[in-house]
Amino acid sequence: MFKIRILLLFFTVGIVFSKLSSIEKKLFKSFSLSRAKKNLKKLTSIAHIAGSKNDKILVDWTVDQFKSYGLNDVTVEEYWPLINFPAKRSLTLLKPTHFEASLTEDVIDSDKTSRDQNAVPTFHGYGGSGDVTGKLIYVNYGSIDDFRQLKDLGVDFKGSICIVKYGGMFRGVKVRAAELAGCAGCIIYSDPFDDGFVKGKVYPEGPWRPPTSVQRGSVQYNHVYQGDALTPGKPALKNATRLPFDDANIPKIPSLPISYADAEPLLKALVGSGHKALDIGKEWQGGLKFDYFTGPGEATVRLNVNQDYKIRPIWNVIVKIEGEDTSKIVLAGNHRDAWVFGAVDPNSGTAALLETGKGLGDLLKTGWKPKRSIWLCSWDAEEYGLIGSTEFVENHIDELKEKGVTYINVDTSMGDNFASSATPNLSNLIRDVTKDVKHHKFPEFSVYDKWLESSKEKSPFGLVTPVGGLGAGSDFVPFLQHAGISSISLEFRGEYGVYHSNYDSFYWIKETQGFKSLITTAEIYSLTLLRLSDSEVVPMSPLHYWLELFKYSTDLVNILPIEVSIKKLLESVEVFKLNSLRFEDRLKSINDNKKRELNFQKEENINYFNTEQENFKLINEKLIFLERKFCLFKDGIGKRRKWYKHFIYAPGEWAGYDLEYYPSIREVLSIKGENRIQTMQYEVDKLAGIIKVAADYLGSS
Repeated sequence: MFKIRILLLFFTVGIVFSKLSSIEKKLFKSFSLSRAKKNLKKLTSIAHIAGSKNDKILVDWTVDQFKSYGLNDVTVEEYWPLINFPAKRSLTLLKPTHFEASLTEDVIDSDKTSRDQNAVPTFHGYGGSGDVTGKLIYVNYGSIDDFRQLKDLGVDFKGSICIVKYGGMFRGVKVRAAELAGCAGCIIYSDPFDDGFVKGKVYPEGPWRPPTSVQRGSVQYNHVYQGDALTPGKPALKNATRLPFDDANIPKIPSLPISYADAEPLLKALVGSGHKALDIGKEWQGGLKFDYFTGPGEATVRLNVNQDYKIRPIWNVIVKIEGEDTSKIVLAGNHRDAWVFGAVDPNSGTAALLETGKGLGDLLKTGWKPKRSIWLCSWDAEEYGLIGSTEFVENHIDELKEKGVTYINVDTSMGDNFASSATPNLSNLIRDVTKDVKHHKFPEFSVYDKWLESSKEKSPFGLVTPVGGLGAGSDFVPFLQHAGISSISLEFRGEYGVYHSNYDSFYWIKETQGFKSLITTAEIYSLTLLRLSDSEVVPMSPLHYWLELFKYSTDLVNILPIEVSIKKLLESVEVFKLNSLRFEDRLKSINDNKKRELNFQKEENINYFNTEQENFKLINEKLIFLERKFCLFKDGIGKRRKWYKHFIYAPGEWAGYDLEYYPSIREVLSIKGENRIQTMQYEVDKLAGIIKVAADYLGSS
C-alpha cells in the first residue's frame, strides 16, 4: 500500500501538464528556424574567445538582438578576471629523432572559417608557463589511478614530460595528476579511438576529428573553487582585492593540447621502451596503428610554453522581465564565449536562448506577464572556468539566495539525442516538458518517447528516462553548489568530433547534423522556463529528493569502514521521506480544493474568496528554499573546498565534471591516523543533521 501511495504521488506531479496551454502555443508560434540559423551564422562568423575584441562585438550584437525582440531591460555587466592567451608555444622531439610539432589545424577548403589557422592558437586556458626538457612517458588517460599503476610498476616520473589521452575526465585533473607525480610538463592529445577515425569518417567527410584537429580547453584546478582564479568567493570587479598569482588554483607546470597527427611521432618514439600498453590494460592501447608503450626510454622532448596572463574584461548580458511577484526570479542562461567559432559549443545553445527571448518578447506584447520574474543570461568566459556566471552569482549572492527559484542551463543544441541533468526535485518537470514537445527528426514521437527509447533506467516505479545529477562542467555550478538554487541542464547530443577545435563551425553543423534541433531545444528550454515562472505552484517534488537521498545513504555502506554508523543518517532520511509524503498529500488536497472552488464559482456565478492563497505561497516558499537547507555552512563542504556549499552534490575531486554525492564525507575517506573513524563519524552525523533540518523545514506549518 505504501509503495502504491508513493507511486501515485510520483506520477501525479508528472501529469499536471497533459497538453500545451494557449500561452505555451503562442510562445512556440514565435520560433523561427530561419532566424535561429541566421543568428547562429552571425555568432560563428568570427572567433570570439573570452576577453577579446570579437567577444565584445558579439556582446553588443546580442544586446541589440534582445532589444529588437521588445525586451528593453537589457544590461551588460563587466567583470575583470585573470585571463591568459598564449604568447609562445613549441613542442620538439629531441631524441631518438628530431620532430617539431606543427600545433596548427589544417585548412579545410570547403569550411571558410577554418582558413584562419591562427584565429585562436592551440593552448590551455589557465595553463602554466615553462621551458622544460625531459623523458617522455605515456600515461593512458592521465587519471590519478593511471599514474599510480605506472608508479607501482617502478616508473619514476620526476622531471619527465607525460603524454596522455583526452577523455575519461576533465583535462585539469590530468595536469594536476601529472604535477603531483613530479612531471615537469604535460601533453594532452586527442586519440582517434575516442573521437577520430576509429569512430567513423572524419571531417569534412564525416563528423569525427580529423588528424590535425586540437581540443583547446581550461586546465584550472576547479575542484577547489570555480570562477576567476584570483578572487574566489568574491566578484572580480575592476578594483577587487586579488590573491597573489602563486596562490591561484592553476597548474604550476606547463601543458599543451595537441592533435593525433602531432602525437603520433612522439608515441612511435616510445615503441619498445618501458611497458607495453596492452600488458597493463586494454584501455591503454589507443587507435593509432601501432603498439603503444609507456616509456621512459630514449625519447626526449622539449616543451616550451609562455602564457600571457593579464586582468582582462569580460561581459555578461542580462535580460530582465518583471513578473507579478518581483520577489521571485527564474533564471535561464547559456554561455556565449567559445574557444574558436563555437558553433555547437556553445552557440547552438545561444541560438535557442535568443529564440526564447523572441518568444517571451512576443508574449509581452499581448499583455501577458509572468507570475514570477524572469532573467535571461548570456554568460562570458565559461570556457576558462565558469567565470561569467560565477562572478555574477558572487556579485548578487544575497539577492539570488533571497529570490532565486531555479536556474536552467543549455550549452549545446545539436544532434538527435536528448539528455538532461537536474536536482532531483526537478527531474519529473523535465520529463513532463519533453512529453509535450515533438521530436524534430521523428515528429510522430515526443522528445520523451525517443529519450526513453534510447536511454532508460529502472526506478521503484518502472522504467523512466534517466535524469543525471549535476556535477560540474557548465554554468549551473555556481547557482546550485555555491548559492543553493535548484537547477536543470539540458542538451541535444550527436556524433561530435570537433569539440573545442577550429572546425566547430557553422559549416560543420550544416554538413553533418542539420539545424532542426535548434527549435526543439528552444521549445524545451522555454517551456521549462515558462512552467517554472508562470505556474501557480512551482513544479518541484521533494519526494524525488528523498529517493536519491535514500539511495546515496545506503550506498555509503560500501565505502565507509564498518565502525562508522549511518544510523542517524538513515533516520534523518526516513523523516525526510515522511515529511515529503505529508507535503505532497497537502499539495494534492489544496489542488483538489482549488478545483472544487473553481467549479463552485462557475456554478454560483460569484467571486468566491480563495482561502488557499496563503497556503500556495507557503508551499512555494518551501519548494524553492528546500535546496538552500543543504547549504547551511559558510565554510562549505571541507577545509580544502570551502567555495562549494552544497552537502549533497559537488564535482568529484579526481573526476572534474562527474557528480560526487555526499562530498563532505568523501573528503575524509582518505585520512589516516588514530582519529580517522571519529572524524568520519562526525561528518556522517553532521550530514544527518543537515538532512534533518531540511526534513523539519518541509514538515513545519
